[in-house]
Order: sequence, then C-alpha cells, then structure tokens
Amino acid sequence: MLGICIVFLLADEWGEFLARSVVEQIRRTTTGPYRIYGYAPRATDAHLAVLQGLDVTFLPVPEPATKGMRIAHEHSFFLDHLVSHAFRDGCDHVATFDMDSWPVSAGWDRTYSAMLSQQVPVAAIVRTELTDNFPFAAFLMMPRGFWREGISSFASRDEASPSRRPGETGSGILEQLAREGRDFLRLERTNRWNPHPIIGGLYDDAFFHLGAGSRSSVFLSDDQHYALNGRPQRKTFAMAVNSAIRDWVLGAMRADHDALIAELAEGTLRRFAPIRTVARGIPPQIAMTHWSTRLDGE
Repeated sequence: MLGICIVFLLADEWGEFLARSVVEQIRRTTTGPYRIYGYAPRATDAHLAVLQGLDVTFLPVPEPATKGMRIAHEHSFFLDHLVSHAFRDGCDHVATFDMDSWPVSAGWDRTYSAMLSQQVPVAAIVRTELTDNFPFAAFLMMPRGFWREGISSFASRDEASPSRRPGETGSGILEQLAREGRDFLRLERTNRWNPHPIIGGLYDDAFFHLGAGSRSSVFLSDDQHYALNGRPQRKTFAMAVNSAIRDWVLGAMRADHDALIAELAEGTLRRFAPIRTVARGIPPQIAMTHWSTRLDGE
C-alpha cells in the first residue's frame, strides 16, 4: 500500500479546482493500491464541504501546535505527522505532494518505488531552477525503512545543514540522507516550453507543479528575472505578471489538462530518467544541460 500525504490549503477561488485536480490525477495515474491522507488547516465551512467529497482520509488538524510558525515550518510539521500516520497505518511507501502538484504519467508509483533501495531510499523533485539542492515535498517518495518517527523530519534541525535553504520543507530529508551517507534520486525540471521560470513546471516528465497554488505569486527568481533592483514599481509589475501567468496556466488546465501538459512537454512525455545524487556532494550550482545530453546519448 502506498500512502499519499497532502496538506490542503484552499487560499483563493482556484482552491477547489486544485484540490479536486490533485485527487483526480492521482486516481488517473496511480496503478497500485493507495490511500490519501490529508490535513486541511484554516479550512472554512465552505472548504470543508468541498473536501469532504474527496477520496481523502482527513486527520484532525493540530492547529494550536503550529501557531506562530512560518509557513514552511508549518508545512513540515504537518507532513511529519501525516507520514508517521501513514506508516503506522501499514503503508509500505509514502509519497508527498503539494495541493498544486500531481503525477501526469501512468505507473509513476510502481516505477519510482522499484528504483529505491537501501542506499538510495528517496526520490524527489529538486528545484535546481532556484539553485535548490534538497528534496522538495511537491513530490517525494520514500520506503518505510527510511522514516524513523520522532527522528526523521521534513524540517531542518542541523545548524550545519547541507541544504542551501535550511528553513524549507524537505531540507530535513537532505540532512538525514547526508548524515547517513545515503543518496537520493533527483528529478529536475524538464519542460520543453516554459510559460514562466517557476510556474507550470514538469519534473522528470512525470510530475506537474503549478507553483504558488496557495500563496501570492512571489518567487526567489523574480529579482533576476525581472531585474527588480529594489525598485517598488518593478516589484509590483512582477507580481502582476506572475499572477496573470498563474491564472492563465490554471485556466488552460481547467479547459484541457492533458493538452496543457502536452504543450509543456512539446508533445511527448519521455521515459523516467532521475539522477542519482550524493546528498553531501551536490555541486554549488547544478547545470541544466544533462537532460537532452542523456537522452540523445542513450
């Protein structure tokens, strides 16, 4: 049994569409038995009415325990509890998604779980387009033997963390891998068409991630992409453009999900090709040229 863990945050008018989309795409593409576990923090009565119609096992939200936390720390806290619950519930593997990320290639669950081993126990998106080096929870898969309840965490706990952004969700997974001398499978962005540097990403041609599905459309790359240079008017412009692109992607997806994915992939979702990565040995900046080179050379 595969346990799938998701934190549902319905932040705006697209929230219901995203919540339904992630559950539907998991149903369409997952070939083995699975169960979805979720938290729905800060859900209104209207949100709960939507969520109760989904095929998700929702757990009571321990919200007082998260009061005052940064959003990334809160997300890590929720995922820690969901993953622990899924393994206690008898799951052999666990996968995590964001509410705005989901699989787009059939059989992803069996393919990636078969790639994992004692030495390589994790497969995950890594947003190298942001120069990140840690497994990102928009898709992360691990077996029962890797997770140690009360010890493992998505949050960073090491002051000497190998993560470039120690506060982010998934930095703790990188720390555990590095501490134990183990590797992971890195899934990089593989779009052939990019409507935006961050929004609307495909990873390993197997997973879609919208970006900013439950928050404002502000990204680390904005400063470079829009040459903000600390200028307020340019920042306002960047937010407006990001928001418009996000809404366009969502509208295109609502009109025809598969057509948009095909456009991002320029017609073909290629076979899986994750990159085995040494947790402590990730280079300072990962080149983005390997994808076409690897495929053309094989």
